[in-house]
Amino acid sequence: MKEAYHKRYTGHLSREFEMLVFGHAGTPVILFPTSQGKYYQNKDFKLIESVAGLLDSGRIKIYCPNSADADS
Repeated sequence: MKEAYHKRYTGHLSREFEMLVFGHAGTPVILFPTSQGKYYQNKDFKLIESVAGLLDSGRIKIYCPNSADADS
């Protein structure tokens, strides 16, 4: 399963923003962390592992952005 880490500056939040992306193709799915959670939370809780077959077959591509709770 393909996994990519992204860290980019966003002017909207005036800080760097982190995200994990899983898969190589397919329907995009956004998995937000729970309140005050981090971008790696869904991986740590094995949610990504539970859909590994869909990721490997290219049916979905999952984006896990970091939380912006502290900014609101």
